[in-house]
Amino acid sequence: MNETIIKKLESRMTEAKAWRLENSETGHFLDVVFSLNLEDKMRNKRNFSFNRFESEQLN
Repeated sequence: MNETIIKKLESRMTEAKAWRLENSETGHFLDVVFSLNLEDKMRNKRNFSFNRFESEQLN
């Protein structure tokens, strides 16, 4: 059975987070880097959409 391991990588990058997806059987891995600026923009957009939806439900 294949297991996928997800690890947070120690990153010296201040503008991004790095994660590693690793297959425990084969040793293959994929490093994924998330931009913190993009994450903040997505969070703000999601909160704005939720707030708008909530206000429409109250009216």
